[in-house]
Amino acid sequence: MNKFFYIVILVVSATSFTYGKSNVDSLLKVSAGSDLKAGFYAFKALSKSFKFENPQTAFSYTEKEMAQAIALKSRSLQAEASNDMAITLLLMQEHVKAIKLLEESFMIYDSLNDEPGKSMVSNNLGIAWDQFGSAEKSLKCYLSVVPFYEIKNDKENLARVFMNVGLVYLKLQTFDLSISYLDKASEIFRERNNTRMIADNAVNIGLTYKAMKKFKEAETSFMNALTFYRAQGIIFGEAVSCTNLAQVYKAERDFAKAKFWYTISLPLIRKMHNNWAEASLFFDLADINIQQGKWQDALNNLAIADHMNANEPDLSLQEQVFQSYTSIYDTLKEYKLAYAYQKKYMTLHDSLNSMQKTKVIEEMSIQYKIAQRVSENSLLRKDLEVRTIRNRMLKGIIVGGLILFLVLLTMLLLNRQRLILKKRTAERKAEFTGEELNKLSQELTSKAMQLASNAEKKSLISEKLLALNPYIVEDGRQLYQKISDDFNSTLDDNLWGEFANYFEKGHPEFMAKLSRDFPELTPNDKKICAMIRINLNTKETALILNRSVRTIESSRYQLKKKMNLAEDQNLTSFLMNI
Repeated sequence: MNKFFYIVILVVSATSFTYGKSNVDSLLKVSAGSDLKAGFYAFKALSKSFKFENPQTAFSYTEKEMAQAIALKSRSLQAEASNDMAITLLLMQEHVKAIKLLEESFMIYDSLNDEPGKSMVSNNLGIAWDQFGSAEKSLKCYLSVVPFYEIKNDKENLARVFMNVGLVYLKLQTFDLSISYLDKASEIFRERNNTRMIADNAVNIGLTYKAMKKFKEAETSFMNALTFYRAQGIIFGEAVSCTNLAQVYKAERDFAKAKFWYTISLPLIRKMHNNWAEASLFFDLADINIQQGKWQDALNNLAIADHMNANEPDLSLQEQVFQSYTSIYDTLKEYKLAYAYQKKYMTLHDSLNSMQKTKVIEEMSIQYKIAQRVSENSLLRKDLEVRTIRNRMLKGIIVGGLILFLVLLTMLLLNRQRLILKKRTAERKAEFTGEELNKLSQELTSKAMQLASNAEKKSLISEKLLALNPYIVEDGRQLYQKISDDFNSTLDDNLWGEFANYFEKGHPEFMAKLSRDFPELTPNDKKICAMIRINLNTKETALILNRSVRTIESSRYQLKKKMNLAEDQNLTSFLMNI
């Protein structure tokens, strides 16, 4: 396939993402200023201006573009500069360097989550891989960006990708798919009224028809493109169109027309300072002269081709030149020269085979380095994710710990308040209970004193009754005795009931415990125990119960026995603890 095939791909891509040409002097003034960002874009525009006419000069401007991006510490601009440097290197046939730069650019855009940047670089990687000789990798790169432009509804860039996909299918000789994608691209360009891209794509369609040997359709496409390029003064486009028209007529063996178009193409190529393109043109002229049997003209053409290719040699073209020399000299029976060129041809052929193997190794190396870089980036991302998760967990633990501390502190404070409240309530209750007990104790003592007072009064009255006994006549003695007995045997039941009620309130479990622990106690025993419990002495107990002191003392002794108390045990202390 003619090398102009690749140049068309570069035109498609390079013009897809560039700025318009500006006045060189004005751009140089801007680039010399103190505004780094303005300088970056000035160098970028300068590199675009020289890209096709002088790729080496264009590359020097992309290097300055990168220097500005580094000075600005902008990763996004560095990715952009890497992409621009790579495109210029592709024009210089430095495919390996270009691919590495594009991969670096892609990695930066990927780290920045810049989908438009990634799509742009993927498209250019497709160009690089195609020029390097890997159509499959190229196709993969192109097709990977189609969904992005479809989602964004970016029809302009989608059309450019379709155009590049069509050209890869052309290289793979899958002509139906090639025409299909190129037609899709043309349809969008017409819809967008992008006449420049319509013309570029017309060249690509012409290349496909030429490969399909549909020469009339190819001629029409190239002529349409040429009309536009001439009207716009686009020298590169004119040269490509004229050269391809010449090749169409050459394939049809219309050598007069072929030479005519080569003659028109030659000055255009010389304006571009493209030695290889000029060498390729003279080789094609030599091939036409060989087919016509014009051996001397062919040798002259080959000499020029050999000379023009010497500066930046294309080994594939050089191999074809040596092969043609061999064929001519063999036909002319100049076997010594034929042998010399055959030897050169074989040496170069072996060298190209070796280079092809080296190229395969380089491709594997590139793929390995790319995979390594992807793996490193993946590890860095995972490390970043782990750090992020760890930081979040640490923050979560700190926040959680703080929340837990506050909850516990709140609970402790609430519990403390609750305990304080409970304590105060208990204290108030104790105070209240104490007051009640004191009141009950006072009431109980009061009732006991009343009982004692009443008993004392009754005792005095009883003594007076006894003093009246000698003065009672016989007829009234029986009545007297009855009154005296009733008076001595009867207590104030109501007052005793009140006493018992107050005692039960003050000592609610006392009688129950006596009954449970000492079931043999009599009601009188229990009354004596109650008197002792409220700390009444023997005399007071005797008065209340209308008994003698001796009788009460005897009862106390009997109580100790019934309760199985030792002689040295104090009955009062024992009852106080029940």
